[in-house]
Amino acid sequence: MFKLWILGPTQPARLAELSGTTRSAMSNLINTLEKAGLVERSRDGQDRRVVFVALTEEGRRAVSGVFPTQNAREARWFEVLDAGERALLVELIRRVVAAGPA
Repeated sequence: MFKLWILGPTQPARLAELSGTTRSAMSNLINTLEKAGLVERSRDGQDRRVVFVALTEEGRRAVSGVFPTQNAREARWFEVLDAGERALLVELIRRVVAAGPA
């Protein structure tokens, strides 16, 4: 859901790729989130075969509500690194993402 919050409407295959999971597992997750009213599927206006997934208003509220706690948790994980090490880590992650599959 965080990925959808950042990216906006996204194809399920792209979500699976970004999450490091299979399309089947992502489809199952989307089904569960859709039944809970947190995401919705829509078809592309020009190519009805193309499906996008987006957060519903309830899904946006849920993500917004837990983001501060998750962000603080992640910040604590990286407190063991000094400023230079964090900068290096960010640069390395950017390189990996830039070189990764599209």
